Amino acid sequence: MKRSHVLITVLAALFAFVAVSAGSVMAKGVDKGATVTVLDGKAFKATKKKGPWTEVKKLDQLSDQHYLKTGDNSRVELAFTDGSKLRVDQNSMVKMKSLMVGSGGNRQFNVHLQTGKVWATVKKALNGEEGFKVTTENAVAGVRGTIFRVDHNAEQPTVVRVYSGAVAVRNIPVYADPKEVGQPGASANRREVAGPKQITRKQWEELIAKDMQMIQVAADGASLTPPEDFMAESEASDAWVAWNKKLDQAAEH
Repeated sequence: MKRSHVLITVLAALFAFVAVSAGSVMAKGVDKGATVTVLDGKAFKATKKKGPWTEVKKLDQLSDQHYLKTGDNSRVELAFTDGSKLRVDQNSMVKMKSLMVGSGGNRQFNVHLQTGKVWATVKKALNGEEGFKVTTENAVAGVRGTIFRVDHNAEQPTVVRVYSGAVAVRNIPVYADPKEVGQPGASANRREVAGPKQITRKQWEELIAKDMQMIQVAADGASLTPPEDFMAESEASDAWVAWNKKLDQAAEH
């Protein structure tokens, strides 16, 4: 009995150590980067927003905190280690805020769209967690497995269109704490703002857009429109949509 008790105690301690170690690895994560798999025209990368900028070539790697921008008539596809794809339209800029993968393959991918358009084809996470976000200065789009696009212009509403799956869209009021953006449970966080006003759950909303639905986030991040349907026919002449659908179809074969 004593030997069994000792063995159980040792095993319990060992499992606890492994669990803590795994949690530590997940917390730190490993920068897996993203690979340039398609390049039409010219694109550039930098480690700082103001440069210096280096021209991107096919199969180049982008790491955590890298910036990527495209020129006129230029588009880029990035492939992530989990099989997800992110495509960047012409005259757009994105920042790789996080390309981390922890133990067990748990991903922490966060791409910040500074301006322009992106299209994401996201693989479903094995653990069922979200793990893939596209953020702008006024919105957060978090997904599991889906196809969606985000159009962002600082002076106009951010538009999230979902082609397949579901996307949770949160607004970011202009007075929100930047440290809370994209963080788990951010909708429950509050901080004092000018005067007696505070951020409330109602002011920081989350809505779900599903197949062929769109949500618009006000330019100041103060509100979202309810999900509304959009028709594929309305985008028939959109070269950006046609380019993405062609690549998505090719990837299925």
